[in-house]
Amino acid sequence: MCKVSAIIPTLWKAKDFINHLVHVLILDESVGEIIIIDNDPTDFFYDNEKVITLKQKENLYVNPSWNLGIEECIYDRFIFFNDDIIIPYNFVSKLHDSITEEIGLIGLDEKSIIKDKKFDDERISILNRDIQLKPTINRNWGFGMIMAGHVKSYHKIPE
Repeated sequence: MCKVSAIIPTLWKAKDFINHLVHVLILDESVGEIIIIDNDPTDFFYDNEKVITLKQKENLYVNPSWNLGIEECIYDRFIFFNDDIIIPYNFVSKLHDSITEEIGLIGLDEKSIIKDKKFDDERISILNRDIQLKPTINRNWGFGMIMAGHVKSYHKIPE
């Protein structure tokens, strides 16, 4: 099985969310590395060989952080995560076969989003459902919470 590089730019510093996200990604066998772009260096530390933390001197914000994550990743498949989301266990494994050079980029559909301002274990169990995908050319809703693709499908975003 090909591995996936998980890239997480930190913006909101929702530590409970990030800790849960990293924990779930560490357990997912499809994830080969977890690159945290720490835009406001904090005390993030994970004692796991999958986790790489890139501490920035200033906030790069989203697009430059995505670019940096792609430059640093070692696998040809990637997935971007915002730092304030909850995902179910084995989320990347469920998406793995859909992350191909032929498909391009994939992202969440608006119906997949449950909006909540707090983190608790109850929210995790709600997300234990099938993942449904559709082509991005059919999306007319925002992008960025979770976006995955093949490195060859990614074009550097100009600064």
